[in-house]
Amino acid sequence: MKTSSLIAGLVCVAGLVVAGGFALSGRLPVDTPLAKLSPDAVEAKAFLTALYDHYTVDSDWSPMGVRAADWFAPSMVALMQEDARLNEGYTGAIEADPICDCQDYGKLTADIKVINLTQTSAQARVVLSDSGVTPPSTLALVYDLVKVKGGWRIHDITGSRGESLRHRLIKSNADMKAQDAQSSL
Repeated sequence: MKTSSLIAGLVCVAGLVVAGGFALSGRLPVDTPLAKLSPDAVEAKAFLTALYDHYTVDSDWSPMGVRAADWFAPSMVALMQEDARLNEGYTGAIEADPICDCQDYGKLTADIKVINLTQTSAQARVVLSDSGVTPPSTLALVYDLVKVKGGWRIHDITGSRGESLRHRLIKSNADMKAQDAQSSL
């Protein structure tokens, strides 16, 4: 084999390794065009896009309650149900809508980027802009998604202040159980 053919072959292989390295490492460059994303990344982005589409057409819509299993992983649904049960219908750990990290919103737009990906999990960064409030606001959320029966669901949301919804629910539920145990003594 000629040296030039060997070098060309190595360059080709190196190019494949570099191009495929993101899929192997699970990290995606933030600016990866949708056409270059894997089917799983496209599906994860489509899942979050569908979630945020509700915020542009129905101001009374909520992903919580009866719709929770459509959007959240079973373990998150269980944490939310336990929070509601322990707080007997009063506000518990979820004081605001975790999807917009807000109590009220005007006109939301979501810029969604899948930043990490495996076959069973994904992480996405969502930059929300709300031009319908005064003054307009922008904030960033990080979603941890998991595959549940072939579809993406929310495993956790890290809010704009760096707070994990999952950890907040776990802590609140533990605190409420401790209070209940203390008051029954």
